[in-house]
Amino acid sequence: MAEKLAAGKVDETFDLLAPSVSPERKALYEKLFTSGYRPVMNGAASPWKEIGRISGQERWMLPIERVADASPKAAGNGISADGTKETPAPAIAEPSQPGSGISLITGEAAKIELAGSPPILDSGEISPPEKSSASDAPSPDSSPAPATASSQLYVDLKLTREDGFRITNIRFSPDLTDKDPALADDPDALAISHDFVTELLGKNFRSARKITDETKVTHEKLAGLCIVFEEGEYAMIPGSSLNVTAANQERAWALVRVRSAKQNTDSEFGVEMSRNSQNQWKVDALDFSKLLQTYVESTEGGIVYYTPIVKNPSGGESLVVYFEYDKSDISERGLHQLEIVADLLKSDPARKMRLSGYADALGTEDYNYQLSKRRAESVQKKLAELGVPADQIVTRGFGAEAPLDPNKKEDGTDNPEGRSRNRRTEIYLDF
Repeated sequence: MAEKLAAGKVDETFDLLAPSVSPERKALYEKLFTSGYRPVMNGAASPWKEIGRISGQERWMLPIERVADASPKAAGNGISADGTKETPAPAIAEPSQPGSGISLITGEAAKIELAGSPPILDSGEISPPEKSSASDAPSPDSSPAPATASSQLYVDLKLTREDGFRITNIRFSPDLTDKDPALADDPDALAISHDFVTELLGKNFRSARKITDETKVTHEKLAGLCIVFEEGEYAMIPGSSLNVTAANQERAWALVRVRSAKQNTDSEFGVEMSRNSQNQWKVDALDFSKLLQTYVESTEGGIVYYTPIVKNPSGGESLVVYFEYDKSDISERGLHQLEIVADLLKSDPARKMRLSGYADALGTEDYNYQLSKRRAESVQKKLAELGVPADQIVTRGFGAEAPLDPNKKEDGTDNPEGRSRNRRTEIYLDF
């Protein structure tokens, strides 16, 4: 399909459209590719990127851009309408080997293998690419180079017993719908969950927050997820990253699979969505307990316990920085964590942040209070160095109050692991 669109043969792709694609949407699709838009072909890599699955359908994205001259040429003699020699239009050739995809002939000496792209059969049927051998398969975390174009075409594919894969719907990126509102679609649960995860992975905290129901998803939970993504160098797993299940008109649940380049581990988390009173999909719950467990396990072995977000004993959630025994110095991991928090906070002078310092139960009550206060002030000082104005931050020490874990075991003996979780400063984001 991409190759035919690159050659300006949009009419030859019409037989791929299922009856569910309305005549109006088909006309808009044709208008787009007859007004100068073409797919962005990324060398030998397939231009298609899988977005995810919903309701038994696959969604794929094709990057497109407006080209300088996409007008039809006089056919048959190699001469354009103005009498100059034209550049031959790309032609589709047979695969150089079985299962290798389609070749695109762009000139007398240039031949680009589109390995892995869905072959287009003579009947117009889309056939899924054959499995590559282990020797030529792309690495699990490989992905095509990012397109320079800002426009995307999204197609939903459904496998039918009679006709093979057919396009059941066509969607357009917002930059295109802004120019032509007739192209617009109400985002469905797959589009919303994909946008949400993309914004979080890109550390666009404020954009991700706009997609959530702020009465149900805390700012601390979003920031904690951003920290885990940044610290672990996580990215969605190409080809199988997002699957929307249990979707109906009111609620949907998406499972997102991610891979840590830093830890070389795979994990997953859940995104729940519902429609609000304006009938818009919003993220209203996150379940990243498995992702957090995977990441905490991969960071074990140090003298400072680590997890970026905790359930607060008084209710709710908070970001947290941990400390060594009898210390108020911030660890290297804690410093990096605060750099991420500062990036999220310092852009808005109206925001406030509360820092609550804590200690374990060893030592006197007064000593632990002073130590917990120094820990909160240590975090405040570092955030100020990172550009967060001091008047945005309120600090307080609580001593050994509100332990996250028992300081002693049930038999009365010391609990070093529990105490390590209590030596902390919690961060509350008051937006």
